[in-house]
Amino acid sequence: MNDDEHLGEAEQWLRDRLRNADPARRDTPADSWLDDLVEETMSTNPESPGRKRWVPLAAAAAVFAVAAGSAAFALLGGDDEPAPRALTTTELTVAGDDITQMCMAVTADSIRAADQALEGTATEVTDGRVVITVDNWFKGGDTDLVALTPADPDLVALVGAIEFVEGEKYLIAAGDGQVSSCGLTGVYEPTLAALYAEAFPG
Repeated sequence: MNDDEHLGEAEQWLRDRLRNADPARRDTPADSWLDDLVEETMSTNPESPGRKRWVPLAAAAAVFAVAAGSAAFALLGGDDEPAPRALTTTELTVAGDDITQMCMAVTADSIRAADQALEGTATEVTDGRVVITVDNWFKGGDTDLVALTPADPDLVALVGAIEFVEGEKYLIAAGDGQVSSCGLTGVYEPTLAALYAEAFPG
């Protein structure tokens, strides 16, 4: 066999291989390795789990990013509640009544003439300070608390200045920054409460 015949056989063999490898031909079986490759390529589902493996990973990454952002926002105080409002206070002094003068009769008119009038409860009582938590201002104020500088204990015993007891409820009238204890101010009781209601109706 000469070289031309050998070349002709090789060319024919190569052509046969290519023809047999053509996936469009079904009359001649393809070579097994090429057929397997072509069949795998043509039949692979692009929606298969292997192709979509990145989807759950991306979703998990997104969830983690949102959670991390929320945690950072909370740590930075973005979701903090507003600070509570500071309580306001009116300062008054408890006056001792002048023993040389007689107290006037307590009437709705005399209570109405006071500069300030309120109803509240003694929530702190010490030797030098009484704190009244205000339940209602009738006149002359709008603070949450009234801080009283109490009368000297000796004066209380001498002239009957009002003595405050923690937990008690009081009706208080004041003028010129001083709480009068000449009947206008006293422990909450029906008679005095009725006079305050008459002085400040509604």
